Amino acid sequence: MDKIGLPTGYRLAQRYSQAIAAIRVIFLETEAGRIPETGAMLESARDLAAAARRDPVALLGLSLSKDYDSYSFHHSVNVAVLAMALAASMGLPQDEVEEIGLAGFLHDIGKTRIDRNIVVKPGKLTREEYREMQRHPEYGAMISAELPGVPERVAEAVLAHHVRFDRTGYPDWVRGREYGLISSIVAVADCYDAATTMRLYQEQLQPMQAVQEIRRQAGSALDREIVERFLALVGRYPVGSLVRLEGNEIAVVFTPSSHPAGAAVVKVVRDGAGTPLAEPQLVSLVDSGTRIVDLVDPLQQGIDVSDCF
Repeated sequence: MDKIGLPTGYRLAQRYSQAIAAIRVIFLETEAGRIPETGAMLESARDLAAAARRDPVALLGLSLSKDYDSYSFHHSVNVAVLAMALAASMGLPQDEVEEIGLAGFLHDIGKTRIDRNIVVKPGKLTREEYREMQRHPEYGAMISAELPGVPERVAEAVLAHHVRFDRTGYPDWVRGREYGLISSIVAVADCYDAATTMRLYQEQLQPMQAVQEIRRQAGSALDREIVERFLALVGRYPVGSLVRLEGNEIAVVFTPSSHPAGAAVVKVVRDGAGTPLAEPQLVSLVDSGTRIVDLVDPLQQGIDVSDCF
């Protein structure tokens, strides 16, 4: 099996880190009651949108970065990254991919207006607390509309990201409105990233399980056509899946694909005898002729797949 070069590179990871820093400032300044500077956020949206249009798949690995202590910031950027990758894979132009990224960045900004004890509560919310939590799209739309340089369509998408495709979501007073692609794309990205993130009230799903959950919600909570586009993007084995190869090696899917091999590129972390590699090896399944034969549970193997990105 041949080694190959990294398909993403340092600059893409650096852009992700810059986006985290920008969103952290936006959230903290908003929580403090101030209207924040948006220049860094707008620049991050432009840079990541351009990267997504060059290679949508390359962005998928970025979303595996999880930080429970900074969940709001990481989740917001991950949703933006996934949404921009999806939008770019659908052939949308640069300006629309940027808007979709901004909607991802800001979709949960309304939670800064909600009592933090409610937002981080580990147990079941009371009826009153749940009603207040359901107001975060409204708060978020109002905040987004006040941010310099943020298009009106972004605020509309923030308002609508929990309305659901079948219009049974919230806020109930906006269910009858027509919405464009932005809110539908953000809703799919939001669902996928939330499903693959461990939280106090939710078990973390592995990428393939999250794909199955996305598929289950197609036509009800999520737009079926957008879901199908997302499934085509993430391939047979989504990025971050832990898999077993024909030679019994354990690897992490690095670049997904619909190729019969199961993926385009994997990172081998254990050899055929089960010995951890001191230096994980990037392997092209397409070039080597090797195939994925099964999924592997990372918890049982004691492997944190996010360390591979």
